[in-house]
Amino acid sequence: MSEADGVRLQKVLAHAGVASRRVVEDMITAGRIVVNGVTVTELGRRIDPERDLVSVDGQAVQLDALKRYVMLNKPVGVISTMRDEQGRADLSAYAHEFAER
Repeated sequence: MSEADGVRLQKVLAHAGVASRRVVEDMITAGRIVVNGVTVTELGRRIDPERDLVSVDGQAVQLDALKRYVMLNKPVGVISTMRDEQGRADLSAYAHEFAER
């Protein structure tokens, strides 16, 4: 598969749960993403998720992992995010059993 046939890097990383596509685009332009040992700084890069090795801030990203869905009856007062800058109760307290996230 040629690079032109691959999947856009920001789409792959968003599906892997790294961040939203927009945030991943900012990470790419900031030089925080490495593909096969080469820092990517331009948007539009296409990769093969089954072959290419991707890391974010020096940490390898598992691209081909099976998705795990969790059903949760979210308590009142807990916001639907894994991290809240304002210190409100979030979902991270309920995800300690899942190493994937």
